[in-house]
Amino acid sequence: MVVAPNAASLSITLRDARPDDSGFFGTSAMPARSAADHPGVASPRGQTHDDGVMRVAVTPEDRVVGAQYHRRLDSTQGWISDLRVDPEFRRRGIAEMLLDDAIRMAQSERLLTLRYAADATNEAVHRLSQAHHARPRGTWVSFERTMDASACELGRAKTSLGHAATALGQGDRLRVLSLVHASGRGLYADNWAWRTLDAAAIATLIQDGHAFFARSGVGGWSLALLAAHPASEMEATLYGTDPVCAQAVLDHLKRTACTSADGANIIIHVPQDSQAAGLLGSLARRGDWRPLKDHALRVWEIELTRRHAARADT
Repeated sequence: MVVAPNAASLSITLRDARPDDSGFFGTSAMPARSAADHPGVASPRGQTHDDGVMRVAVTPEDRVVGAQYHRRLDSTQGWISDLRVDPEFRRRGIAEMLLDDAIRMAQSERLLTLRYAADATNEAVHRLSQAHHARPRGTWVSFERTMDASACELGRAKTSLGHAATALGQGDRLRVLSLVHASGRGLYADNWAWRTLDAAAIATLIQDGHAFFARSGVGGWSLALLAAHPASEMEATLYGTDPVCAQAVLDHLKRTACTSADGANIIIHVPQDSQAAGLLGSLARRGDWRPLKDHALRVWEIELTRRHAARADT
């Protein structure tokens, strides 16, 4: 039972989303089949996932007034996206119900952590996160660039990348971990879900040719980690201490993305307080890149401890 601010009571229940709930989400975010079968859900980038479930909050009249999409990233990590509440029904505890529901699902799958992201300026999410003892795992800004066929042709013709930007070998995974962790941001984005980096994850990225590094002679460096992506789109997380090295890696990513003669779309996620973020911000002001959101995203992480289990049961 959720009590409205005007003291009137409103009974809210949670259930799996159905195709006929599309009016609340828009068709691009709805399950492709029964949610009980862990449906494929389309992301804002148009890709689908088959390992998650969308849950909705409904009134006694079966009106959808809130939703969240939970999916398992690996054996220990979960991710929540599309956590939203109808503006008419906000401040009634519905977001907290949905978050508690996601925590219960993650615990039933024996996950250790559950993450989500929201605008860094969203005070409601900030308060909700503090109430659930979530900790911030960095604030991120994202940029996008479209490489059309002509731009890709020019990119493929380049013979030099300036500072050395190289694909890393298997022996480099511990070095990558030390660099990323030194920056305080042990995450990377894979289809807008932020995963924790560990030695196994780094080894996989390197093996797949999805890690690129540039280093200057005065100790500067930049590192790009690529997510799995289709031929027409590339998504990467960029770290580093040096804007010149970051530019070298960006040039390398543009060239790498242009494997298709039809062009490609590149999405870059970068810690807000980094040198690379400053570089991309200046490039965006010149019109070379586009910021994807008006505000930075803050990633929150909940450790699924017994304390959260007791809280979710109350």
